[in-house]
Amino acid sequence: MPEISLKNLAVSYSLPKKKVFKAVDGLNATFKDGEFSIIIGASGCGKSTLLKSLLGLIPYQGEARLDGVNLYDYTIGERNFAYVSQEIVLQPHVTIFDNIAYPLKIRGVDKKTIVEKVFALAKDLNIEECLSRKPKHISLGQAQRVAIARALIKNASFYFFDEPFSNLDQTNRDEGRKLITETVKKYHASAIYVTHSIKEATAMGDKIFVMDKGKFIFEGTPFELVKSSMPEIASLVKADDYGK
Repeated sequence: MPEISLKNLAVSYSLPKKKVFKAVDGLNATFKDGEFSIIIGASGCGKSTLLKSLLGLIPYQGEARLDGVNLYDYTIGERNFAYVSQEIVLQPHVTIFDNIAYPLKIRGVDKKTIVEKVFALAKDLNIEECLSRKPKHISLGQAQRVAIARALIKNASFYFFDEPFSNLDQTNRDEGRKLITETVKKYHASAIYVTHSIKEATAMGDKIFVMDKGKFIFEGTPFELVKSSMPEIASLVKADDYGK
């Protein structure tokens, strides 16, 4: 049962004049199996840096463990993580079916299983009509759902979503948010989702972490979040026009 635990996890960058900037500053947290965890905070607070450190793209200090094993004991491939960002990167010269199927094809999964899994996910994410098309012939919203399907098909230990809908219009954000929440829960997936939106966090999350200046300053349920009197949270609520 996948679980990620952090102990004093930190990411630092060297600045001119021998100064050090702590992008992530001593995080302690547990992301549990089957839980949809949301990390919310203003731009530059360290949200994306945390995800990239867990993916193995950025070195860190402290500990990050997957099922009790230090992540540094795994190669990036052995971690079996899937990542979806706001930047949509699809293979332009192959069909949407082949884009989604790619992670299974490189693992040597049999054709029958690939077809079943691709069609099941396409139905869940409402992109069945796109499967025979190429990326240039689908909308931006559909393309982001293709990227999500390609991640989910991996049967990963954890799924990381880094503001995947930030480049979409409000209608596509609302639809995408609903579809991804339903699909992640249907497959009992463990996910960490980064956003700057209170609306998105409270609509999607089982547990919410608020990040400020590289630290977690809040951990709790969506209800506890909106009832919080912390000034940092109040500023996020105001910035998102929550409740309007």
